[in-house]
Amino acid sequence: MSLFNKAKELLEKNIEAGKEKAEQYKQAQAAEKLKQEIELEKEKKVLRDINKIQIITGNIDIEHQVLGGVKGYGFSSHDPRAVWLDTQHDDSKITKIATEAETKAFRVLKKMAYDLGADHVIYTQIQNLSTNQIIDISTKMLNTSSAKVNRKLIRETFVYGTAIKTI
Repeated sequence: MSLFNKAKELLEKNIEAGKEKAEQYKQAQAAEKLKQEIELEKEKKVLRDINKIQIITGNIDIEHQVLGGVKGYGFSSHDPRAVWLDTQHDDSKITKIATEAETKAFRVLKKMAYDLGADHVIYTQIQNLSTNQIIDISTKMLNTSSAKVNRKLIRETFVYGTAIKTI
């Protein structure tokens, strides 16, 4: 086989390999675009669903319970969506205590919301009554106890959850 033919064959192989890589790249790009379109559709569906929800509230009341270092928690009488917490003021333990209290209180709030017929609880807030500061916290953050809150300032804390039901 002549040198020219070898070079020609090698060039054809490289061109073929290049075409395959280009095709793989196109397919990967198309898959990524499809994935993004699916995500966008999900977001649009959520926005559409928000227009078809009702806020569920009710006169929720539970017996106040003592949870370890937490003095108590219960549902607020002035706002049925709110859970109040009253933590002890031991600065060395406040982070752990408050975090556990928020998690437990939010679980109770979710259970009560589900009992009222909610599909899910989608939004939460903490209000620090010492500073009167409202801190937005995602459900995930609250449940993984990674909310960025200055625990040493917490006295009574309201945990808000919006219980929704798709109509």
